[in-house]
Amino acid sequence: MKRLLSRIFFLTLICSAALFSACSSDDAPAVPVDPPVDPQPVPPSDRDVLAATLKKDAAVLADQLDFSAIETTSDATRQLLSLMSRGRFFMRDMQTAMVMITARNISERKLAYGLRVVFDEKANYRIGTTGGSLEFIFPATIGDYPKTLYKLTFASNKNWDAVPELFNLTLSGMFGDRERVLSKSSANIVMASDYAGMAAIALGAFAFDGRMDFFTPDDPDRSVCAVDLMAMRDANNTLSFGCDYEQGGRTVFDMTVDLPLPEDFVINSIGEAVEAAEGIEAVADVLGNLAVESVIADGADFMPALRDVMEGVKDKELAPEEFSRRVERLNGSLLMVIAGEDNTEPVPMKLLGEQGEEAYCVMQAFRFAGSSDYTPLKQVVDAATYDNLVEIYHKTALPVGKTAAAYSDLLTVMMQILPIPGTKQ
Repeated sequence: MKRLLSRIFFLTLICSAALFSACSSDDAPAVPVDPPVDPQPVPPSDRDVLAATLKKDAAVLADQLDFSAIETTSDATRQLLSLMSRGRFFMRDMQTAMVMITARNISERKLAYGLRVVFDEKANYRIGTTGGSLEFIFPATIGDYPKTLYKLTFASNKNWDAVPELFNLTLSGMFGDRERVLSKSSANIVMASDYAGMAAIALGAFAFDGRMDFFTPDDPDRSVCAVDLMAMRDANNTLSFGCDYEQGGRTVFDMTVDLPLPEDFVINSIGEAVEAAEGIEAVADVLGNLAVESVIADGADFMPALRDVMEGVKDKELAPEEFSRRVERLNGSLLMVIAGEDNTEPVPMKLLGEQGEEAYCVMQAFRFAGSSDYTPLKQVVDAATYDNLVEIYHKTALPVGKTAAAYSDLLTVMMQILPIPGTKQ
């Protein structure tokens, strides 16, 4: 609910008539009186608007935000990665098999042949063939569910003539006597380059847009949440990203980032791309009513500072003064503003390091109109809202961090397995 602080000013015109002894009151001329002015509400301050928006959003997110479906898929991915790393000759055998399968597909100019890899609990594996996809079947125990078999499938429609290429990834598991999908993605990839595979992404222009839907074994017909991703490298050598997170039928969060890269820059990793960029712009929106804009002047300053803060969050022995110093260094490479409603000016924002019960966290502080100091979030919102925001912070940071690490590690393994041209800067 939007809270308006109203200060009402009444303009009262007091009119009087001079009574002369020579004139009676009946003979006195009427004195006109202006009608009273309607009270005009004073616009709420930027602090009030932001506090009201944060309170409303915190209540919604604390009640609805749930990453359990995403955690299920990342747990399965991590257990698959564990089996891959324990397989004695797995990487070597997969590289050999993939080269042979790829050679057959190239000769027939279509993806007619694929591989199926089946693991047991001791990381023993057998490699067979399947029709055009790459499948990993493996046992895993996730959450409160009993140990069962899971299947991760990579598939593509690439036939050397199709543009865009359609890439699909599906994770499913056997629950009871039925196979239930846990996550399902579909992506379009367009390569505007003379280079092949990952080399096109590293060196040339490309466009990628995809969506991943997450399900639960108990309700496999309804998408619990979804992530929409977009990435593009254009002819001007700007790398653009977009990410939308949907849950409960609404967009919870969306963000876009533009990284202007040096000419002929080779992308080896996103971190390196950020470090090489100058004038990075990012725009994020929460629940459609809270907007944050950030500008990073120099990625070479920002990335080391960000890494130090992220490592400090997990370091329980780090002194509070040192963590605060790291956060201040991160602030030195960031310009941020936040706006709660369209009728207020953006409020400058910076980050503060705080010590929680189990770990450090990074919270916001704001410089409101008429003040030269930054006011910590804790002093802007009520205690219940602040507790909700801290809970949301921890609820989001941990699963998102684990999931990103799991998918990043899986992508690293796939790049080692697939016969992709190497790229060096």
